[in-house]
Amino acid sequence: MAAQAGVDFVIAETFPFCEEALLAVRESLRGLAASRRSRSSRTGDFDGVRVAEACRRLADAGADVVGLN
Repeated sequence: MAAQAGVDFVIAETFPFCEEALLAVRESLRGLAASRRSRSSRTGDFDGVRVAEACRRLADAGADVVGLN
């Protein structure tokens, strides 16, 4: 949908759960570049998913850029 409307890039941020960020990547990409930012701490997100694992999952799902708040 977004790509058909002429959107070039999607940025979404501040997901307290890795699964929320993954859903956003999967649902919004559809051929677009994507950037996702996830809330995290030393122990990981609210489900305990560590930073490196969350980044790997998001990259595997198709995110071109992954950042952290």
